[in-house]
Amino acid sequence: MTTLKFETINKVNAGEPFLLLTDVRCISPWPITIDFTSYDLSSLVQKSSKNADSQLEELTLEKNDVISECQSLLVPFTKKATRAAPLGTYSLTWHRSDSNSQVTTILSLPTVSIAAVPFWIETNMPAYGFQRSPASLAYTIHNRTNRVQEFVATLDPSDSFVFSGHKQSTFRVLPEGDYRLTYSLFPLASGNLPLPRLHLNLPDNPTAADSDSLVQRLIPTHLFVKPSGTAVKDVIPMYC
Repeated sequence: MTTLKFETINKVNAGEPFLLLTDVRCISPWPITIDFTSYDLSSLVQKSSKNADSQLEELTLEKNDVISECQSLLVPFTKKATRAAPLGTYSLTWHRSDSNSQVTTILSLPTVSIAAVPFWIETNMPAYGFQRSPASLAYTIHNRTNRVQEFVATLDPSDSFVFSGHKQSTFRVLPEGDYRLTYSLFPLASGNLPLPRLHLNLPDNPTAADSDSLVQRLIPTHLFVKPSGTAVKDVIPMYC
């Protein structure tokens, strides 16, 4: 399992999409053909991608060949605490290349540990910016608990941007409420530039010691900035 940035994880956060990578190795001495594959997920897990059809169809494998399939999954956030969730099963339908008789192999997927996250972040920013032209950046922090939470937000300085807004702020968010942090960025250069890094701490919640690592997974890290006067059609915008 990995995050959407392909960082390996051993647990998943409720409400945060993750990637399940499935590797299939052929150990048959005869060539086989994969007809199709499917995931039968448990009720606690759902696919986060609409385009979730089989990625391994009509593939012929020789002995020791390895093929991989990737699916984006999600454990929905609920108020009811859940510590672990079985992912379900993975099915492969295949046949020997010299025969039309199909065989279905069903494999059990692992059970994953679920971490309840006390907050969530949504980012609002343009797909790209222009050098020496201001761009807006906003973070919305959602309180997912049933109590008031206090946050301390800090924004690191950056060599690539001048920004206006609170470099450090302390605020409280009501249960199931939200709070918005707004900044104005002024790019000093062009290219795929690292954004000023946001940090969040919860001083009244000792169980959220890894809150900052969660923040870094949820927010984009770069903004693509075009040189001044560049036509839109000349550059493909991107950010991550």
